[in-house]
Amino acid sequence: NGIYNFPGGMERLGLVGSAMDMELVKLRVEGTKDLELNLIRMADSVLTVSYGDTEKIHKLLPETQIFTAGYIINVDESRIAKKTFHQRSGILFLASFDDTMYHNGDAIWYFLNEVYPLVMKESKSPIALTIAGRNIPEELYELVERNSSLKRNIIFRESVVDIDELYNNARVFIAPNLYGAGVQYKVSEAFSRGIPAVMSTYTADSVGISAKDAIGCIGRNSETLKKCIIDIYGDEETWDMMQQNGLKFIRKNHDRNDARVVLDRVINTNLEKIKSIREKGDPRKIEHGLITAKMNRVTHPCPEGEKYYAMKYIEIKEDVDSGKFGSFFEHYQLLGKDQGKEYLCWKELKKLETISAIAT
Repeated sequence: NGIYNFPGGMERLGLVGSAMDMELVKLRVEGTKDLELNLIRMADSVLTVSYGDTEKIHKLLPETQIFTAGYIINVDESRIAKKTFHQRSGILFLASFDDTMYHNGDAIWYFLNEVYPLVMKESKSPIALTIAGRNIPEELYELVERNSSLKRNIIFRESVVDIDELYNNARVFIAPNLYGAGVQYKVSEAFSRGIPAVMSTYTADSVGISAKDAIGCIGRNSETLKKCIIDIYGDEETWDMMQQNGLKFIRKNHDRNDARVVLDRVINTNLEKIKSIREKGDPRKIEHGLITAKMNRVTHPCPEGEKYYAMKYIEIKEDVDSGKFGSFFEHYQLLGKDQGKEYLCWKELKKLETISAIAT
């Protein structure tokens, strides 16, 4: 299963309104890009979950054998929100945060600062915004707390057990992500529940749709995202059309039977190679090139690792500056592994280009 985990253009990381240090984001994104391209090189076949990913990988590695099967999301008629346009209100942002501003946290930070004020200014009446998810970062609470106009209209819902309630009551779903990983599953899930979505161009690319498809509304910047929300939120006919188009998209691209056919092709295509490996001995003893490389176990300091650690774990910087630790790598070796901290020497991943020969 190949994973594609980086934006189509690094210039997107310079969007106004980001809460993240862009150097930190670039380190993480570029490193992930190197890792995943090498994983793709090492695979006999790659399975993507959207045609957008398939197209991008083909451009970078045209010789790759790629199969595409969307996430299985059945349109359960009983779970499609039954409330009509006029029975709904508010905007919904639902995501997993994991107590970090990276990706989803940064997306809603951008929306709160750059888009939502424009929506409130143009809307004839206040539109409530619900921010729901697991481990919502304190930065978002603090941002809303110190802004009275936001505070009056923002509702936080932490770790909601039953999300049906959220889907049943919201009129518009938003996904204003600036960068991130793979397919935005939350958008497909919103479509399957009958809720029109407003999304950034990055999110639309990851889902595999374009503006001409009229599946949700795609905003290129803060002004066009605002227009999308105003147009869908305030017009019943547009809302109904977007709802039906979203349901059609799920039925076409996330069908269980279609995914089964693709998976059968993947297995049958590689079956002879699998048989050959098994005939040579116990497959459990076969070591993959990536495992041999042990790239996740950093054994020495590197400039990008020092920079990444310093930016991501700011609280440790004082201990290093005072001489308590000789370097950020020293802290990682002594305490970081046990505390689940990352020290990333991305340049080491370049070795995988030669190591990949081991796997073949």
